Amino acid sequence: MALSTRHVRSQFLVLGALIGVVGWLGCATSNGDPIDDIVPTPSPTTKTPATSDPGAGDRPGFEAGFPEDAGNTDPTPDGGDTCVDNNDPGSSENTAKVLPDTNDAQNDPITVSGVLSGPVDTDFYKLNVADTFGHLLQPHTQIKTSGVEMCVFVRCPSGNSSNVTCGGGGVAKKSDIGTDGCCASGPSGATPTWNCGGSDDSAVLFFRVKQTANKCSPYSFTYAF
Repeated sequence: MALSTRHVRSQFLVLGALIGVVGWLGCATSNGDPIDDIVPTPSPTTKTPATSDPGAGDRPGFEAGFPEDAGNTDPTPDGGDTCVDNNDPGSSENTAKVLPDTNDAQNDPITVSGVLSGPVDTDFYKLNVADTFGHLLQPHTQIKTSGVEMCVFVRCPSGNSSNVTCGGGGVAKKSDIGTDGCCASGPSGATPTWNCGGSDDSAVLFFRVKQTANKCSPYSFTYAF
């Protein structure tokens, strides 16, 4: 019995010693505070090599072969047309713009309008005037625009002399091909009277309109018979 009791006592002493050692180690390592987890040191990151070919969505600000605003090019040339003369009549008696035929029964003035684009621009118009039975031929032609000269030349059928006089306004002049007529600067009358040497004074009239100023000049003139 004495040996058994001594053996049990020694076991308790060993157990107590172990408990004491464990408690001392706990106090020495943490002073009662929880031990932080060890954070591993990150390894150096590997950079991705830069590429010299940008993607479709990363187009550089300037690239040869792609001019800026290529889709917004203004097609309008410098200067532009400042004097629109789309229906420019011919510049001579042979190329004159033909007006509708008339006769000596036309008492209401008819107006013709045009544009002179400069001092070298000359407009010609051609008008057939019939001398009808029972009517008196009383021509009246007038240029309405200031700074513009109008001449009215008369050509009788078969080349007969027209015997032009300018009692209705203007001064007597010949055209470049020798046709007699009357000229005046507007606003003024330039009215020829004529005699073709017979009972029929039907004739062809040529209106020549020109100006000396270097500018765009809209104009108008009237005629009645």
